[in-house]
Amino acid sequence: MRLSRTLLLYAAVALSVLHAEHNRLMPVPQQVRYGAGELAVEGLQIRFASAPSAEDRFVAREIAAAFGASLRHPVAVDESGLAKPPITLMRIGEGAPLPEKEEAVGPDSRESYELRVTPGGAEIRARSSAGLFYGAQTLIQLVEGDGAQSFLPAVEIKDWPSLAYRGIMMDLSHGPMPTVQEIERQIEFLARFKANQYYFYSELTIELKGYSLINPGARYSQDEVLQIIDYARARHVDVVPWGSRRVFWRTASR
Repeated sequence: MRLSRTLLLYAAVALSVLHAEHNRLMPVPQQVRYGAGELAVEGLQIRFASAPSAEDRFVAREIAAAFGASLRHPVAVDESGLAKPPITLMRIGEGAPLPEKEEAVGPDSRESYELRVTPGGAEIRARSSAGLFYGAQTLIQLVEGDGAQSFLPAVEIKDWPSLAYRGIMMDLSHGPMPTVQEIERQIEFLARFKANQYYFYSELTIELKGYSLINPGARYSQDEVLQIIDYARARHVDVVPWGSRRVFWRTASR
């Protein structure tokens, strides 16, 4: 019994040391197994293994922008499917882009993904564009080194959310109001760490066209709110209305 406990302790220490050699991933994936070798970021191109949707192309641009910032020059997205060495994006389902009622969790859920990096290339496989997006955020976090020396460690990751709904509520009714650009930065930060809901708490800060006496001096126009909704949707974040005034949300939903 003591021997078994000692072996388990040594295994746990060895595993923690192995993980400590690489970047800390947030949130921590459900399953991570590092291997030998690495994949240089220099020269990588992004390709699709399935017919890409607009959301899939957005994921490719996210990876290209992040890797391009590390390399300090653009990274190509090649739709010919012949890119070598490739980062392959493979969507194997048609899951909804945003969380739905009674959203499921688990390894077969809409937001799950598998990520594999070898010295020959990288692949993200997911059931939906949301899963591809989350896999891309993990891939971006994996990059080690800088400039032409940037690389991805060999790794296999299987990940899915522990919670179906993950978000934060922002009070956009009291105190100094953030600008639309500041709200977008909040959403981008949340999406980077795989949040999928942004609760927009509003009382008297959204313009109600035709009812100027009801809501005078509104901070956000309807067009600005729609801009925020579209920005969040591209990042698989659902903007959830909250507050005492919901007329706009009922009439302007898309």
